[in-house]
Amino acid sequence: WLEQSASQGYLPAQKQLAEDYSRGLTGAVNYPQATYWFTSVALNDPRDRGFLLADFVQHHQKDITTSDLVEAWYQLASDTNPQAEEAYNHYLEERFNQLRAKQVSEIVELDKEATKEEQPVAPQSTVTSDNGTIMWLAIGGLVIALAGFGGCVVLRKQQRALAAQSSQEANQTQQLNAKVKELEFTNKQLKRQLEKVFKEFKKTRSQSDNHKVAVACAMFGYTPQTIPDNQAVKLRYRQLSKLYHPDTRGSEEEMKRLNQAFKIISQNVTK
Repeated sequence: WLEQSASQGYLPAQKQLAEDYSRGLTGAVNYPQATYWFTSVALNDPRDRGFLLADFVQHHQKDITTSDLVEAWYQLASDTNPQAEEAYNHYLEERFNQLRAKQVSEIVELDKEATKEEQPVAPQSTVTSDNGTIMWLAIGGLVIALAGFGGCVVLRKQQRALAAQSSQEANQTQQLNAKVKELEFTNKQLKRQLEKVFKEFKKTRSQSDNHKVAVACAMFGYTPQTIPDNQAVKLRYRQLSKLYHPDTRGSEEEMKRLNQAFKIISQNVTK
């Protein structure tokens, strides 16, 4: 968790991780990694400004090499700078070649020492066997060392890739959360707007219904407040039918309006 938080730029985690590596609080002491994280703090913490890095280097001058500093700076720069990443890979390759050359040189020296210590009385086959054993042990040590170094390089690349992936996933999660909140806010606004529109619709519809009742009542000579009982309304309807009927002095259109008015008034008649 601490490594992941530090890789995502969380400064307290970077400081703690640097202390862990420099003092071996949670594992083995690792001065190159301590240098890397102290350098990261120096670059990203405006209040630190390199104080922790300077203090660390001052108290560990015998433990830190120029190569450690160069590697830390290249590694930090390679996270965001393609040119720095290329230089960092080239630097690691050079160190790998140097280590390999050193191991080969040590093998040659071991072989020479074994030849000098050869006993004259010893059978040639025994000496050859001993020399071969030393040679194979040295080669085995070289293979293990190189494999360990190569594994370290691969592991660091994987750590950077995982850190970038975790950071990307965290950014995506933040973006999704922001979109969810935005949609929730939009939905609340739409809900309020719909409620407002529905109230206006009910109000308008009520006004429209009241207007229809008023027009119907006016045709019968009533007001919405003075509608009589059903029997009186029917009597008035028969009287008005004689006036509006097409067979007398009315028309079909007038009779239709009368029937519609009668229907509306009947629905609002005084019980």
